[in-house]
Amino acid sequence: MAGFWKSSARDKVRNGVFLGLIFGLLLASSVIPWINSIVMFVINKIPTTYHFQYIEYVVWGLIGSLLGYIIDKY
Repeated sequence: MAGFWKSSARDKVRNGVFLGLIFGLLLASSVIPWINSIVMFVINKIPTTYHFQYIEYVVWGLIGSLLGYIIDKY
């Protein structure tokens, strides 16, 4: 566990994805209108048969993980 925060040659993006996921989940509980409009835009693109109670948290987790991956990779 001590080496988790250190980047290795094998996995350069693990930390960014993990921290992006945490950040995305924290943003999911916010009440900022423009943030919620992004989530609702993505949720409206998903068919209603795949909706469930916590879909907003999953969407924010994926957005945060993707942003963390991009930032850590490049």
